[in-house]
Order: sequence, then C-alpha cells, then structure tokens
Amino acid sequence: MKSTLLRIVSIIMAISLIVCSFASCQIAIEEEPAGNGGVDIAGPDDDLFDDDITQDNSGNNSNGNNSGNNGNSTNNGGNSTNNGGNSSNGGNSTNNGGNSGSNSNNNNGTGSNISIPQIDWAGTANDADQAMKDFYAHFDTPEERIEILRMAGYEYDAEQQIFYTHLNPWQRYFGFHDIYDRAAPITNMWYLTLKIDFTYGAYDWRLQWWKGQYGVLEGAELGVYTKDAGSWGDFYDCAADENLLKMEFEYYQSAADYNNKNPLFIRYEQEHWWLTGFKFGVTQPQKCVVKAVLYARDDVMADGIEEGLKNVTDDKGNWNGFTAYRPGSNQTNFYVRNGNVFEIVWKTAGYVNYSYMMDGNEDDAEIPTE
Repeated sequence: MKSTLLRIVSIIMAISLIVCSFASCQIAIEEEPAGNGGVDIAGPDDDLFDDDITQDNSGNNSNGNNSGNNGNSTNNGGNSTNNGGNSSNGGNSTNNGGNSGSNSNNNNGTGSNISIPQIDWAGTANDADQAMKDFYAHFDTPEERIEILRMAGYEYDAEQQIFYTHLNPWQRYFGFHDIYDRAAPITNMWYLTLKIDFTYGAYDWRLQWWKGQYGVLEGAELGVYTKDAGSWGDFYDCAADENLLKMEFEYYQSAADYNNKNPLFIRYEQEHWWLTGFKFGVTQPQKCVVKAVLYARDDVMADGIEEGLKNVTDDKGNWNGFTAYRPGSNQTNFYVRNGNVFEIVWKTAGYVNYSYMMDGNEDDAEIPTE
C-alpha cells in the first residue's frame, strides 16, 4: 500500500494539472469519436420527477424501511466506452455568469456567518469566460498540446463541450482518502460530496459522489472504490476492472433546469469507476442537480446500495440521505429502485468539502457570494 504522503501528493498534482490545463494552459483538444448515439438516459415515466425538488418536507429518518423491489438481477456487462455521446446539449459553452451575482446570507438562521473567505464569483465567471475563449482560440494548435490534458487523465467531448476522465487515468493507481476532499478548497474546488457505504462479497464498497465548482469549471463525479471487507482505515482503492459498475448521469445547473428537463450535459451509460463531466461555468454546490442511473449486479448488491442511500450522513454523522420517491412529496434527494436498477436524484444530500472551515454552521451551507 502506498504511503499517505504519496496519496496526498498525487491529489495535489492532479488538482494542479486540472487547474493549469483548464484555466491557463489554453490546451487544444480534438473532438472525441461519437459515443452511443445519444441514447436518452434510462428512467421511469417522463412525468415521474416533475415535482419541485427545491424543498424536502418528508421528515425522514435513517431507519426507514422502504425495501424496494428486488426483482431479477440485471447483468451490467458490456464494454466501457469512453463516450461523450451525441448529446443535443452541445449549445454554447457560455454557461458561466448565471449565478455570479446572486445573494446569499450563508447562515443557518442563528445569525452566525460562515467563516470562510469571500469568493469573487463575478471574477470566477469572467475567468471561466476567458478560459473558454482561450480554449477555442487555440483549438487548432499542434497535437502535442492535446497530450498535456491527457497526461492529466482527461479527454474532451467537443460536441457537449465537456471535459471527462477516461477509464485508466494515472489517478486510478492512487485510490481515495477523505483528506483529498479537505485539501481541495486550497485549489479553489468547492463541492458537495456524499458517501454510499455497503459490504458486498469480499469488499467494503464506497460509492462517493461530488458536484459543484472546480476552479473555472462546474460539474460532477461518480466514483466507485473498494477495500478488503472489515479492514481498518479510510483509504479505498479505485475499483478494479472486475468491480466496475454501469452508471450514467445528467447534470443540471439548477432545480428549475431539472424540472424543465434541460441538462447542461449528459454522461452516457457505461461501465466505469470514475464517471465525470466538467464544463466552463459557475454554480453553487447545493443548487446544481445530478440525476444518476446506477446498475447493481444482483439483489444482494442492490440491497446494500439501497441501505447505503438511506444512511448517507454529513461529515458529523448526522443523517442527510435519500428516501424512496413518493409522488407529490417535494423530496430533495430521492431514488426509485426498479429491480436492481436505481434512478437517483441528488441536490443536497451529504456535506460540503469546506465544512471544516465553517464554525459548525453546516446546515444549508453555500459558497459565499458577493
């Protein structure tokens, strides 16, 4: 097992490469070959999730017993295709100024302000706009510059105008530890994260998800990690090839965009351990919405994932998880289980990676705005 120091260095290197590549290196990228033909994300009836999800009035606790339908096991075989798809969401990549002028009092109703530095969101929006212009201005530069981004573990989908990770980036060799999240704000990465923990077979599994602001980019990540069952510690290995899970997700800038079925981009169905998407823009971690589809291998894994969804907590151990979808309930974080396939809508579950900087006022925390 590699040393903790090496893991810390690896994440700092990764973050530095990302920031350099996206913000100032002005890298040129060729368009990726088309993916799976732009097939729509799988899901239940079109009108199932039409309710407003900006407020959760469910009054749930972590001991709910919505067991879901076990059904037959879904085989999640197939090839891992690093697609970007032929999404109809290409459009313009100038999704960068929308939230920069919003006002937020950033407290939990007690009058205590969050103690983290003020962030110049108008400046971040301008930086994102300039980075986008630089990117396209240098689109036809020599092939060598493409390799800089690929060395950082990323590819580019020119149709959707998103950056994403391929199946075997160098980061896959260094696993994941909670300290990586704590270090991320140092490099201007502010996001909401959650952990879905369960035991299946010989491993303790962790599905960790992230969404929010990554320098001048906004986006989301779905990660799959394992360690030996019952082993001590918070370090997880990136899932091996035999432990990849089939998954996909849609990323929305806001609940309104979600309700209007207007995703900023889509990561199409594939087997992966780190399904990601990033685009030039500005967001708030608890305002953007991710709709994911996750395929369990069998009933046992599906039961473990469902319990893990129900028992998501914040970083202090307080319940902050998902509940089974109930029509008309205006849930904020919910899932639908169909046999061994989950559709999951995520807005506020988990905790922000900068909560340790906030004087204990984690509730409804958002990045400070001007």
